Amino acid sequence: MEMNQLPPARAYAKVDDDIPVMVSITVPSGISSVQRKPVDLVVVLHVRSDWKVPKNCMKLLVEAVSIVAETLGDDDRLAILPVQPSLALVSAAESREAASALSTMILFGHGQDDKENRTGHIIVISNTSDVGVAPVESLLQPWRFPSVHAFSFRNFHNARTMHNIVASSCDCTYAILDDEHGNTTDAFRTTIRRITSSMPIEMKLVCEEKNVVLSSIQAPLVSYFISSDKKAITIWANAHPDPAANSVATTNYIVNIRNKGQATLFLDQVPNLLKVENVKNNNQLQSSLAENVVVAIHEDAMAEMVRLEAIKVADRISANDNQDWEQRHAAANELRGWWTMTRSNKLYAKVDWKAIAISRLAAEIQEMEIRLYNDYLWKEYMLSWLSHQRWQLPLPPLFIDRQATNDVPVQLEINAKRLGGTNLADQNRQKHGVAVLARVKVPETGLAKQKTPFVDLVVVLDVGCQAIEMEGKARERLQILSEATGVILDNLKHKDRLAIIPVQSSLTKNGASSLLEMSDQGREQTFTKIQSFINLVAKKSTKHAMQLKNTVKLARNCIHISSVNSSLPTPTFPASQHANSTTARSAPAAADGITCKLSKVLLTNAIQMLDNRPQEEKDRMGVIIVISDNHDNSICMEALSTNYNIHTFGFNGMHNVRAMYNIASRSNGMYDLLYDDRNLITEAFISCMNKITSIIVLGTEVDMICSSSRSPGVALSTIECGQFESFMIDNARKSTIMVGALHATSVKNFLFYMDNVREDDHDNIFKLFTVHVRCLPTPNTVDEKLNNQVEVIWNGIDGENNDDVVASIARVAAVKIITRITDPNYDQKLVGRLSREMETMQDIILRVMEKINGNLQYVERADPSYNEKLEQRLPWEMLLKVYEYKQAAEKVLRERKELAKTAQRRVFQHSKISNAHLEHPGYTTLMEESLTKELEEMEANLLREIFDPNYYIKLVDRLVRVLSPEGSGGSTRDAGMRHKLTLVIENMEANLSGLINGPTNNKQLVEQLVSNMCKSCSNHARAHGQVRLAMEMEKMNIRLGKEMVTMICRQIIVPVYYKNLMARSAMLTCLTDSESQRANGNALYALTIEKMEITLVMEMDKVEANPERMDKIVSTYNEKMVVLLVREMFLEVSKYAQVAGEARLSREMEDMEDSLVYKATTDTDYPDYYKKLVSNKLSYMLSLLSFQGSCEQLPR
Repeated sequence: MEMNQLPPARAYAKVDDDIPVMVSITVPSGISSVQRKPVDLVVVLHVRSDWKVPKNCMKLLVEAVSIVAETLGDDDRLAILPVQPSLALVSAAESREAASALSTMILFGHGQDDKENRTGHIIVISNTSDVGVAPVESLLQPWRFPSVHAFSFRNFHNARTMHNIVASSCDCTYAILDDEHGNTTDAFRTTIRRITSSMPIEMKLVCEEKNVVLSSIQAPLVSYFISSDKKAITIWANAHPDPAANSVATTNYIVNIRNKGQATLFLDQVPNLLKVENVKNNNQLQSSLAENVVVAIHEDAMAEMVRLEAIKVADRISANDNQDWEQRHAAANELRGWWTMTRSNKLYAKVDWKAIAISRLAAEIQEMEIRLYNDYLWKEYMLSWLSHQRWQLPLPPLFIDRQATNDVPVQLEINAKRLGGTNLADQNRQKHGVAVLARVKVPETGLAKQKTPFVDLVVVLDVGCQAIEMEGKARERLQILSEATGVILDNLKHKDRLAIIPVQSSLTKNGASSLLEMSDQGREQTFTKIQSFINLVAKKSTKHAMQLKNTVKLARNCIHISSVNSSLPTPTFPASQHANSTTARSAPAAADGITCKLSKVLLTNAIQMLDNRPQEEKDRMGVIIVISDNHDNSICMEALSTNYNIHTFGFNGMHNVRAMYNIASRSNGMYDLLYDDRNLITEAFISCMNKITSIIVLGTEVDMICSSSRSPGVALSTIECGQFESFMIDNARKSTIMVGALHATSVKNFLFYMDNVREDDHDNIFKLFTVHVRCLPTPNTVDEKLNNQVEVIWNGIDGENNDDVVASIARVAAVKIITRITDPNYDQKLVGRLSREMETMQDIILRVMEKINGNLQYVERADPSYNEKLEQRLPWEMLLKVYEYKQAAEKVLRERKELAKTAQRRVFQHSKISNAHLEHPGYTTLMEESLTKELEEMEANLLREIFDPNYYIKLVDRLVRVLSPEGSGGSTRDAGMRHKLTLVIENMEANLSGLINGPTNNKQLVEQLVSNMCKSCSNHARAHGQVRLAMEMEKMNIRLGKEMVTMICRQIIVPVYYKNLMARSAMLTCLTDSESQRANGNALYALTIEKMEITLVMEMDKVEANPERMDKIVSTYNEKMVVLLVREMFLEVSKYAQVAGEARLSREMEDMEDSLVYKATTDTDYPDYYKKLVSNKLSYMLSLLSFQGSCEQLPR
């Protein structure tokens, strides 16, 4: 940039005793990119890594460094200085050491030429607390480093210290690194661009009027010098054009001039008072532009003075770091009052309040007010605003949702997907249907745009002393209750109101029975009453503990047992008797005599308290929270109708899960545990309180209307809206979902299914319907124009967000299955499916055997001697199949036991299921085809073996392989034994041949021949050292004799016996295939094969069993099939959960399914185990149903 290209500096003034003149220096875009000095940039990474740090911390750091590297030019230089290389916990010593190294490198590492010809900048990124950052702050003194920019992570409470690093330094800013979506903020990107485009300016301003002097300058932290005669002032500043925005850079200064003479100065004289003597860029290029100085009208000067006054007010308000709710609201009111007063001040009467700069300032002041009011990152916002305003830099969007284009509180995102029946999530839908996902979002930044309403919260404490509970356990529970009430008090604003209602009749009249404002006095009263309640329960618990201790001591004395330790052990109870019990039972007999049931307290006390409020208080949000450790289930049997959300939380292992869930689900509330296994308050409880106190809009309704003009046949078939009330009218062409209040960060997913959509309408799908969202602002909303304003985002059909639709469909499918699992009568409903499952498997067997039977008849016709050969050799084949199945089953059993011992969980990757499987009509059809193919191959091999002249030699090899220990019987030294066994078997077959062809069949003779053969084979095996083979040959005597008698004595016809052989082969195939498919991750397919296996086992048991055992066989089959159906439900939920992105749900379901597999291996009484398993996980599953019923999307 040539200096003569610079536009003139301009001056603006208002005439008064002390006349403020505004001087503006404007640098057009593009100049600094040519003339700027090379940059030396040091990035200090002052971060730690522990469980409190977001998982994407490393990703953000990599992204930030990448932005820096991409922005710097070829002549620029970059250094990365981690405080510790491993991102471990940051200690104070490490911080000081790193800061010292930084100061040495920057201050003394550069040569003199570098310092003169290159600009130095420092960026500090920190996610440590204020204490952790303090050592760095102490060493990064402003006078040492002319340009430091500090960035902190959200919610790490180090805004004050990070701002202090830059507060008194020239040209330094503070901002947030990450936005609410975990991405790098625009503030960081803008700062890097400014570093590489800043332009130092030096300007000298001279006053030549004899009786006029320059008294002072109003520009925070700007370097300037006034001459001793007060006739000249030199200003050093930086201009910051933004190359990305192609904008000019304007810097304003208020210069006060004073009239020392007697004559009055008039406005038209002001332009002649000041002259710009010279302007320098970088102390190198000069231009004399003095004759171009312009003094403008006073309105602009007043606008700048309003901005400077705003800086003072914001600085004063933000100086108090320890403000409580009342002080923050007072500060918000002070800010609003100051702005209102400023606008009405006659001094600023001619300010153009609609000008862009003033309008932007007004919006920022309003956002400060709302952030203070809602306690939403107000300190971070105000301190960042201050650091930017002091240097007259536009405040970049710090936490704005990247999809938001305006300040509307609600967004509607619409995605659509055509349903073709082949996808995992929509295979049961109509072929030409369309799924529409309407996602209603309230960005977190709504807390910066709307004031949240006041809340009236009623907390019902169904907490007491259990008669069998030890003192230590009771003390833990009460400590948790105290922490929970602390969370409640911390979240409520000073104008919110709270009532505490104990369920116990002995405490009701002494409890907090009225709504108290959470002022200092109200908090103190509430806290006192809560502590009184806790102390009373603790006192009763101690009494019961002493009674139990004395009882045990008396028992010990009676049976002459001396007490080694006077303290009693804490009794433990089976999980099935406490946590998540699925059986209805009366409440345990509490010593304090509970006479006031929870249902009565809810209906007559809590709900009536909110109903009986005066009309002028009805605009306050009414909410009820129930905290319970009671197993009483009477509430389940009573109707509960209320207009208020009731959220229920139970003590882990000490509450009636179904009762709490039913209360919440009937009132659109949420249910969950109060604390986790580590005795920490759950995120669910904390999140519930955050939602209650961050309501942005009320009375939300979602409408979907099908267009009658575009496609008359299109109509809605189904609405998936969880627990929200909905209805359809106008022949299913219009639907409405009553959603109600929405909180900040809320994301509600609603699915609409449209039928009768023509193929040619798919490209214009959004012309077939419209979606409307109606909502009301909160009562104390600042901007009433936000009423019913919604930003709509159309994403098209089958677009890039198509996965969101599929995920929502899968999520709904998973919820429906979990609903069936958690049904208290679900096991009885599964029994109703048994006959259908059995019929399905039997039909498959019948169809497969019909195909095999056709081949058998063909061979019979081709070779009349085939039956004789089958009669001789099928018993051997049947026997071998029995042994092979037994051997394979024992191997599977051993492997599962080993896994059970090591508690190794097999992870099933449903994504491994091929697309062919997903597109197939079903697993049963796939299994039928696979089984038919396998049996046909087996049949072909069998035919070749039966007609093989060396059949007996191969038979002996198979017997040795099956009956001998694994790996034995294969050496050449056993050749003699094999030869002898072959001769023995051949000799028996020759004798049997005469019986087959003879006129009569002698059963005793057949058994005798088989017995002699088995004994002879056993002796030959022992003679060769094959002890295991010898023992197995002796055991084989009875089994083989039975098979031979069956065939040779004509007790069963050959085709039927042949089919039984194929059934045995199918059993073996199913056993091996199911394990193979399970190992490959195809768990659902493996389970379908298991169904076939147990059905085949049942059919074979029926063939061999006595009539009196038939009922037992069917009963055993039903028990096993019920367990398989339960496992199938678990796996289906896991499959849908993976598609929906619900990793924990998928993992939990896989663990439950795996537990059933292990239990079947290690416990003979496993059929009822699944009930205990569901009971133990009932709390988790019902809490998940409660969350999913709200149609809320989990944060990613």
